[in-house]
Amino acid sequence: FSGRIAVRDLRFAHAGTPGNADGRGALNGLTFDVQPGETLAILGPSGSGKSTLMHLLLRLYDYTEGSIRFDGLELSTLPRKWVRAQIGVVMQEPFLFSKSLRDNLRLGRGDAPDHEIEAAARTACIHDTILSFEHGYATVIGERGITLSGGQRQRVAIARAVLKRPPLLILDDAMSAIDAETETLILDALRERRGRATTLVIAHRLSTLIHADRVIVLDHGRIIQTGTHAELSTQPGLYRRLWQIQSNVETELQAELGDKVKGVSDKG
Repeated sequence: FSGRIAVRDLRFAHAGTPGNADGRGALNGLTFDVQPGETLAILGPSGSGKSTLMHLLLRLYDYTEGSIRFDGLELSTLPRKWVRAQIGVVMQEPFLFSKSLRDNLRLGRGDAPDHEIEAAARTACIHDTILSFEHGYATVIGERGITLSGGQRQRVAIARAVLKRPPLLILDDAMSAIDAETETLILDALRERRGRATTLVIAHRLSTLIHADRVIVLDHGRIIQTGTHAELSTQPGLYRRLWQIQSNVETELQAELGDKVKGVSDKG
């Protein structure tokens, strides 16, 4: 699998949902292509169909209308085990086991040598953090990674997915607990690694999407905009509205933080 995906007139409705009555489902005729090695960002409000699309790609659901093809092969005809072996997925709340960090990282590829484990950890900006622990990679973490912070858990999960070396990497709001600077470093490292995977990024923080090769905006199961961040941020539409709102909030927070720092300095 080279990472080439073709979606054509994809439709899907969850059984028993109110949308079925008017003929409108979770997905309503999606058509798009993803090229090998491309990073495609997917944006949309809650209920726009983002998660449904990911579930279909993983064959957690099966579509009955439209088509998804991996390298020209119809996804619904491919074995689930094979499909999932081609995909690395990082969710917003990743699951970690009460084992060592090294064992958690090796879950996707049990024969991975230590130097590749460390390289994947560097890509996810978690290597230095792991080395700061008393037992390093041998550190045993609690069930579900309870002894780690939210951002550390997400970075461990990203490293685990990278170590698997899948042709397709899906990041489903996978950096929501990671600060913006570290997020940029991770995305840069993902783009620069040799033989990079096709990457689908779902995110609510638009700064995550700046680095994508292309962005598609979903609403009510349809694609309403597509383009690069530079293109969409200047065109009237949902993307520009969200970008302006988030930019204004960030500016206000930085100004408020600056005032507080100045106040503390003046008191000093």
